[in-house]
Amino acid sequence: MPVFRGKMKRESMQRLLGRMLFCFSIVSMVTLNMAAQTPMLAFEALNLEDGSQVTFKVFPASRVYSGPTEQLSSVSDDGKYILFFDPDTITPVPRFRSFTFVVSIRQAGQNDASWYAYDVRAEPVGKFADVLANVKFKIKTGTQESAGLLKVPVHSTAYDGDLQRKMDDSAVIDAKVSRSPAISLRNSLDNLGIHVTGVEVHRNCERCWEDIQSGPLNVRIGSSASVDIPLNIRPKPLWAMLSTALILKKDKPQDTLAVKVWYNVEQGGISKDKTFNIPVRFAPSIWHLVMATIIGGIVGAFLKRILDHEDSRISWGFVGKIVFLSIVAEFFAAVAASFDSKLIILSFDMDPRQIIPAAILAFTVTGGPTATKWVGSIIQQGRTGDNQNSTAAIAGGDK
Repeated sequence: MPVFRGKMKRESMQRLLGRMLFCFSIVSMVTLNMAAQTPMLAFEALNLEDGSQVTFKVFPASRVYSGPTEQLSSVSDDGKYILFFDPDTITPVPRFRSFTFVVSIRQAGQNDASWYAYDVRAEPVGKFADVLANVKFKIKTGTQESAGLLKVPVHSTAYDGDLQRKMDDSAVIDAKVSRSPAISLRNSLDNLGIHVTGVEVHRNCERCWEDIQSGPLNVRIGSSASVDIPLNIRPKPLWAMLSTALILKKDKPQDTLAVKVWYNVEQGGISKDKTFNIPVRFAPSIWHLVMATIIGGIVGAFLKRILDHEDSRISWGFVGKIVFLSIVAEFFAAVAASFDSKLIILSFDMDPRQIIPAAILAFTVTGGPTATKWVGSIIQQGRTGDNQNSTAAIAGGDK
């Protein structure tokens, strides 16, 4: 009996091992068959300007039965495979300075064929402009190989020349009183847009500006296009004029704004920020200029009468003459300044479109040579006193 039972046990083990071997063979054959039928995707390295390069790593495919419904992205050169690339799947990986995306593949001519989805990681090296580039791909199934081009946006984390400030005639912008200034931004990329998502402004003269409430910002700048974006501040008329009243030269800024802009390149670009320093000159309203002109004209006319010992009685005709001469002089001076003509007043190059220069211009017109010489003598005495003090200080230092 024990011998018979031992024999039965060995036969059972042999049958079990045989069945396991058979099942393993079937599974191996199915696996090898599936592996032979699964397309193997690979991308060639993309060489860009200045020696920059983007390499691609493709991870194993997953089989899906509901493929993308959007328009096809590409077809292999031999027409055997259809590729689809969805830009919405692009995910930046700032930690590794790379980005990932998904590419789907199926055989052409078979509407019910399964799709194969591949995870692709792009690793850029170098500093290059973001671009929508044609990337060479290869698909290998068994001994057959297909190739073609797939249009893919490639991004560089090191490039910062994509968003620029557009400057027309001057780097200094005129901030009109009671109105928000704007920054003109230009997209330098050839075939990708940029989305501006936020703007923050810092200023040197805090009391010259007031903040304006603004909602969420999302402005798209097309490739090689420009957009004016209003800033969320505006000048305070009184403080802006008084705080910068003695900055008279037209090429000298009265304040500087540090504008920080947050943006990203569309189709998967990472979020970036860039700061633009913008020199600003405050542009008074027409009524501010008229008031300054009238006041300067009246002061000049009365000073002339006092210095020449003329009749100091006032008539409406006299006042009207002063106002007329002052406004006419200011008008022609402002027109000349708009054509970059220089206006020399009391030996100073001034901008007549500012309040103090407008008042000084009217003062010299109505005050004539008498008032002008009197003011000139005071300025000359001040300069002579400063030179004497400097000479004395140097002599004291030598001792």
